[in-house]
Amino acid sequence: MFATGIVSSVLSKYTENVIIPESAVLWTGKRSVVYVKQPGSNEPVFKIREVELGPMLGDSYVITSGLSEGEEIVTNGTFSVDAAAQLEGKPSMMNPSGSKISSGDMQGMDMTDKSSASTKPMKMKVKGDK
Repeated sequence: MFATGIVSSVLSKYTENVIIPESAVLWTGKRSVVYVKQPGSNEPVFKIREVELGPMLGDSYVITSGLSEGEEIVTNGTFSVDAAAQLEGKPSMMNPSGSKISSGDMQGMDMTDKSSASTKPMKMKVKGDK
């Protein structure tokens, strides 16, 4: 079955804006960020950049500011790029200043060596269906 129709949109004011996949955007609550490929390097080097989102178009967003046509961005694996940046102490979604964070600064993430602490063996019984 075929249908003929006219599609109209109230998004006509966004015809000159860049549109990117939803998977490229990381949100921090108030900020939306993407990773932009830095030109002039033989290896892929990405820098975090804050963008302003316009309306959503299916699985994509209209970018109202922060990105220009022709710039390359990470569209898949964005969270992995962000995690790598955090581990290296570079600017990231949750650490825009890029300062190195020690595990002692993050509650519940104390990774200090406690091998000298006394531990008591514990017996556990595991049940399953087989």
